[in-house]
Amino acid sequence: MITVTLPFPPSVNTYYRHLPNGRTLLSRKGRLFKAFASELPEFQPFAAEDRLRVHLQLYPPTRRSFDIDNYGKSVLDLLQSAGVFPNDNQVDELYVERREVVSGGKSIVTIERLWKIKRTP
Repeated sequence: MITVTLPFPPSVNTYYRHLPNGRTLLSRKGRLFKAFASELPEFQPFAAEDRLRVHLQLYPPTRRSFDIDNYGKSVLDLLQSAGVFPNDNQVDELYVERREVVSGGKSIVTIERLWKIKRTP
């Protein structure tokens, strides 16, 4: 099991930018958040065969109302970019919890292995 503290993530509503030509790009907010992956400490990464549980605690920077289900994607993308796990499709359980307001906001993520897929030769 690992626990990591991250900045408050961008909402999926601001994580991507949709261009008039139909292309979708990572927004500036998304790129800045994802760049934090390079600042994470080295972890022993989870293997591709691992099935994972992720507990995401959101500590918002303000009392403004928000939907907690809009924040998991950016966090999982960052963790995948950081090499914590090979693919975010390994997450079988995702728990998102709204916590108290803290100055600047933050998120605390705990990841644990549920089980490992057994490969047959």
